[in-house]
Amino acid sequence: MRFASRLLPALLCLSLLAFGSHVVAEDDVIYQPPDKKDAPPPTVDKKAPVPAFPSCITVTVAPGPVRQDGNIWDLGKSTAAPDIKIRELTTGASTQCAQTWTCSIVIHPVGRQISLKLSDDDLDADDPIGEGSCTIGKACTVGVAKVTTSKC
Repeated sequence: MRFASRLLPALLCLSLLAFGSHVVAEDDVIYQPPDKKDAPPPTVDKKAPVPAFPSCITVTVAPGPVRQDGNIWDLGKSTAAPDIKIRELTTGASTQCAQTWTCSIVIHPVGRQISLKLSDDDLDADDPIGEGSCTIGKACTVGVAKVTTSKC
């Protein structure tokens, strides 16, 4: 019996050495917390960086030589060039250029695309040039107009 009473503490010491110092015995069940080196690495939010769009762009609109119906822009005038109205729909920016084939506006975009409504300003009713969206930095066509964007 003496031998057994000395053996039990010796076995407990050996088990402590074998399992480390974090061994806890409860109700004859031995628990050892997982080793930190075996734990999975902490997760890191790896969102891909989003390229920034410019804070200021110049939008240039160049309508074609005729309206969508095939007629010239301003009938009976000395020049056939339209009176270009530009309205950028997401910011509300607008401008107008009289009797010209190109018109530009400076816009502070709120996203990667701009939405345009283009028309020829007339006394009785405006002639539509086009309405649509363009990606900043890429040329596009809106109705019968070529649209380009560039950084300010």
